[in-house]
Amino acid sequence: MKLTPIKNQLENNKQKKLFENTVFSVNHPSYWFGLNSERRMNKKAMLRILEAFIGIMLILSVVLILMYQQRNDFSNQDEIARLQRDILNFISKDDALRGQILSNQLYGTDEKVKLLLPYGYQYYLKLCNYNDICSLGCYVKGEVYSYETLIVANLTYYVPEQAKKLKLFMWYGAWPDGCARSNYTAPFMAVCGNGKCEVGESFASCPIDCLAPHAVLSLTWGNLRKNFGTQPSCNHLSDDWYYYDMSITETSGQAGTVFGSRTRCYLNSLGTTTCDPLKTTMPSGMPSSISAGQTVTVNDRWFCVVPGYTYNVTEAFYNDSSGANMLFNYTIANVD
Repeated sequence: MKLTPIKNQLENNKQKKLFENTVFSVNHPSYWFGLNSERRMNKKAMLRILEAFIGIMLILSVVLILMYQQRNDFSNQDEIARLQRDILNFISKDDALRGQILSNQLYGTDEKVKLLLPYGYQYYLKLCNYNDICSLGCYVKGEVYSYETLIVANLTYYVPEQAKKLKLFMWYGAWPDGCARSNYTAPFMAVCGNGKCEVGESFASCPIDCLAPHAVLSLTWGNLRKNFGTQPSCNHLSDDWYYYDMSITETSGQAGTVFGSRTRCYLNSLGTTTCDPLKTTMPSGMPSSISAGQTVTVNDRWFCVVPGYTYNVTEAFYNDSSGANMLFNYTIANVD
């Protein structure tokens, strides 16, 4: 019996079945479902990789920005420190400015700092003893830069106790509230011969511009008494008489004066004025002169008037015998 055809038939059946199984797998929905799932998994993986890449780039960007800002801040600090050092070195080597600083004057230094200061920056100059901390003394929001140097009279040799510490503070922005501004204005320097007697000048230091000091007198009176005691030397026995006390004070404290003459006038209620003759003698108990700042008190001064009228009685004193230069006068009003 020959088996060859049967063997060939079996092999053909296997191939047919394999083909059928193959066709079934491609056409079956599960084949395409598996393929789509694999594609979706690949897409999600790509999105996660892209998200991770973007995140890394953002982090790197922030790091680079911070590094740049920090490097820029360091650069500004270096430049400001260099500027402060150069300003103070220049000032410390200037003879005129050193002299002003050692005399506690900063007006010249202030002018130099103004010329060299960058736009938008505020500054404060502080002068301290050589061993002081020399702080700003108030709060400034933000970065404050400071630099200091010693100011000495002699650049080659100096005594530390005689040196001054000059400190320069700088910051960017507005002047802060609560920080007092220093007045660096130059002190007024009077110039003798300019036709004006300035503050700080006197007749002794500048007689061209200043007048000689003169006495300034003030007078007070009181204790007026009518027809009190014995009548003094009136013109008529029928006259009324008055006693009173008075005090004269020199208020300038710079000069005294002499009393050269005096006179008294009477204005009555009818409008008539009469005056006593000019006298070159002073009342009893009154000296002929008064010193600077002195007070002279004279009691029991007196005058007489005709009864029946109301009077304003005025007395004037002069520093000469002719009655030309009046020192002062005073009035006792409504005497009746």
